[in-house]
Amino acid sequence: MRAPVSSRVITDDRVGKTAREERDEADRHPFGSAEKQSALLRLKHVELAARNQPGGYGVAAADPIAARQAIIGEVPLGSVR
Repeated sequence: MRAPVSSRVITDDRVGKTAREERDEADRHPFGSAEKQSALLRLKHVELAARNQPGGYGVAAADPIAARQAIIGEVPLGSVR
């Protein structure tokens, strides 16, 4: 009998946790509205200010040193199918 298969999902949700108030405000407005556009612009400014900063999120394409902030892990080779 085969051993049960398990999986582990690793998610990097740091961008989504950035600018939470601005994201909630943008979500309040309908697509295409001037209010939505304005709120999205404010959201993007706050997100960009957190890029590659301590406590923010890393984007290695913008700064290769950001790769040091990557979420990483290991899986024993014998357990990979």
